Amino acid sequence: MLRAGVGEKYLLVEEWKKALAAEGLFLAERKRPLPGFPKTIGVVTSETGAVIHDIRNVISRRYPVGIIISPTAVQGEGVHADIARAIRRLRGRADIVIVARGGGSFEDLFPFNHPDVVRAIATCPVPVISAIGHEVDITLSDLAADVRAPTPSAAAELAVPDKNVLAETLITLKCQMGAGLDARLQRAREMTGDLRERLRPQRFVRGISQRQQAAADFAERLERDIRARIQNEELALSGLRAGLDATSPLRILAKGYCIAERNGYAVRRAAGIAAGERLDIRFFDGKSHMVVESVNHDRDL
Repeated sequence: MLRAGVGEKYLLVEEWKKALAAEGLFLAERKRPLPGFPKTIGVVTSETGAVIHDIRNVISRRYPVGIIISPTAVQGEGVHADIARAIRRLRGRADIVIVARGGGSFEDLFPFNHPDVVRAIATCPVPVISAIGHEVDITLSDLAADVRAPTPSAAAELAVPDKNVLAETLITLKCQMGAGLDARLQRAREMTGDLRERLRPQRFVRGISQRQQAAADFAERLERDIRARIQNEELALSGLRAGLDATSPLRILAKGYCIAERNGYAVRRAAGIAAGERLDIRFFDGKSHMVVESVNHDRDL
């Protein structure tokens, strides 16, 4: 017994869906982005229907590129094998593959639910756009495709850019580039003017004169500081010289005193002298040698 409205093909599609989902053929991370500027579009569809004419008209109007038709039957028993072969036939020959079919009943679209077709789409080396049936019709091929389009014409629009939009974009970019170049040229002129002003000979001469004056002022200050330093040092030396002169033994000798020396050392006490000893007597202006005849000690000292 089956529920009313549920047929064998519907149940078979549900079984296929579960099995193919388990293989990971419907995962979102497998979806590939479409190339922005394809050179060749491969189309898998019937070569006698209106679908191919719609796709050609849209592509020729928007962005003319090469179209390779891989014809196949799209309805009937056993056509799933033809569809899968048509998809594989485009390997290495197109940048995008469109798998398309016009509207139809569930039975008409049934071949696009077959695992052979789904696996052919999933293993296609380039992105695949599915445009099967009407917008409300969803097949397993739609789930495996990289992009699903509601109609074949919409698939063609997704496959190629719009040349009019590209032309407008180019005009906008041209204007932006022109404005950018004008701004750069203006900045370059301003920089050149600044450099020209900075490199003027008069500016160099003025700069050199200023530096020469600064060097002369520095030399004058340095000479003044050196003279002041020398004067201070001379005053300090004069003070030291006066102090040394005040305490110098020679000034005492100049008053008529003399110093007895033995081997270059002063003899400070008579107790250290013996009769017959030779001593040197230093005067203010020289020395003399003497022999001690006798020594008298002052007992009070």
